[in-house]
Parts: sequence; structure tokens; C-alpha cells
Amino acid sequence: MGPDAYDADRRVGERMVADEVRWLGGKVRELLEAYDVEKPRHALRTFEDVERIWDTVIRPALKDFRSMQDLWADSAPPPEDSVWYKNWRIPQRGY
Repeated sequence: MGPDAYDADRRVGERMVADEVRWLGGKVRELLEAYDVEKPRHALRTFEDVERIWDTVIRPALKDFRSMQDLWADSAPPPEDSVWYKNWRIPQRGY
């Protein structure tokens, strides 16, 4: 799609995809092994269970996530006419 598109090689792309698939497969195995070792006691079976965990565990912790800070050093909030403005602060409760 750019000026070097004619230099593209499908085989290189296939190797790149194979590398990513291999990495993702390894990550899946690693996470499943960690899950088996940890043996979590929760049993999320309904959407209500998931919402309860979201409201009681995850939402209260969001304010402490580094990536969820309102502002970074020397940054400003999005302009009020930005599509991002409504969501730039973390809601403290409810929807």
C-alpha cells in the first residue's frame, strides 16, 4: 500500500504470522499452567457474577493503575469537544 509494496514477500508475512502464533500458543500454555498451579476458588458462571467482580474488585482498583491516571506529567485533559472527553476520567461508581 506504500511505495515499497512491490518489495513485499508473502513468505515473510507467513513467517511473521507463524512466529506470532507460536508466541501466542506459548503464552496460552504458560497462563494455563499458572492457572492450574493457583487453582482460583472463584466460579464465574453468570454475567451477574462477572459484574459483581467488576464492581467490587476491578473498578475500585482502576484509580491505582498507572495507565489509568487522569493526567500524566505535563499533559492536559482532552478538549471538551473531543470524542475522548466523556471517558477520560474513571467513573467512580455505577454506569
